[in-house]
Amino acid sequence: MPLVTWLLGAAEFADELSRQAGKTVIFRNLSEADDKAALVGTGLSEAVAAMLAQSDAAAGQGATTPLKDAIAAALAC
Repeated sequence: MPLVTWLLGAAEFADELSRQAGKTVIFRNLSEADDKAALVGTGLSEAVAAMLAQSDAAAGQGATTPLKDAIAAALAC
């Protein structure tokens, strides 16, 4: 998931983008394999696509640092 989805879920982000852009934006939760295939289809190498798809899958499982924790860590420096 993109960085901005820390504040909104991906579906909510797509809804808000649709509202503000005046065009329909659809969020599709892809499997890791389908995500990789889509990324390869845009011209990324297999290795980069695999890395990004794995990262997306992990983020989708909640394997990211919550925004409040990231802010606290940044302010502690």
